[in-house]
Amino acid sequence: DNCTEAALVASVIDELGVCTGGCAGSCGFLTEAEGVVSDGSGELEDYVPRTTCWWIIAPEQAISIALTFSAFETEDGFDYVRVYECETLGCEDPALLAELSGARHTGDTITSKSGVMKITFASDGFVNLGGFEAAWASTTRCAPGTVNSMARCRDCDPPKPANASYFQEGCAWLCE
Repeated sequence: DNCTEAALVASVIDELGVCTGGCAGSCGFLTEAEGVVSDGSGELEDYVPRTTCWWIIAPEQAISIALTFSAFETEDGFDYVRVYECETLGCEDPALLAELSGARHTGDTITSKSGVMKITFASDGFVNLGGFEAAWASTTRCAPGTVNSMARCRDCDPPKPANASYFQEGCAWLCE
């Protein structure tokens, strides 16, 4: 319910703090099946000094989340993107999956097998570079006989045209 959700958000903000820098408007809980996170600087700018960002990605019915970096350039050894696997939405006691810094992570994919992922980005106040952008995609489960509208046609096996549906392993899928 809304009260429980608000309390959870408040407790996570107390733990992780308020986001600062270019990503301040995008930080928080993300429940879409797929999307993009970044430092917020865009293609032509460097990220802001002393940036602090966090995201908890928790798509409904997710059983795993894959995060792939399309761009990555941070001050090596000082500015970090950290990716964690969480067992709950509150992300208590997360397991560190990756600690990334420098310019060698474009194309890297990190996968959380729990269906909840936390990402943090922190920069110091000195050297600021191009930053990062990463896309996530989740794999979802559904109960037998239910329709999962989050599937995309490229996920269908075999591939289906837009607005097609199919039934496989107890789940009905509508490809968008």
